[in-house]
Amino acid sequence: FPGTHYTLGNTHQWLDGGFTFAELMDANHDSFGGQIYTSGNLNYDDPDYRHKYEDVPHGLVRRTTQRGDVGGKQNSVEEYRHASLKAWGIISERHSSLTGGLPDERKYPHETWEWTIRREYLNHAAERASYLLESAIEVAAASEGKGRRPTVLPSLTEAAAWIEAVRT
Repeated sequence: FPGTHYTLGNTHQWLDGGFTFAELMDANHDSFGGQIYTSGNLNYDDPDYRHKYEDVPHGLVRRTTQRGDVGGKQNSVEEYRHASLKAWGIISERHSSLTGGLPDERKYPHETWEWTIRREYLNHAAERASYLLESAIEVAAASEGKGRRPTVLPSLTEAAAWIEAVRT
């Protein structure tokens, strides 16, 4: 760790040996070969982190990558689509076999812990769909007018299907 305690930057606690999430990533990213996975969200805005890093959805967690890192987009949107679909296949298979599926929202209202399982699952599925859609659009826009036609249609259609699926 780059300090003694995790805290918001530019505060008294930070000056007394604390570190921000960006500083934690700066100190550890290369040591783990860029294989840092997190879940949950930061409880405060860290502009330095947002500027330097990108969270790439990977199943029920996110892989933290440095912005501009070619491997961060897993070299292509189609490679990301396949890798993330494989992770979701494992999650869906295990989740279905262990629990029989997602808790029924009619039986478990938002006040229950069972409802949070459904919400988490669908939120992560929506994050994957949004990331896939944004990445496909970005790849298509970057190649426009360059004589290349990237293969993004499978990613676009799959992202749209996932967005529709999580809306229900």
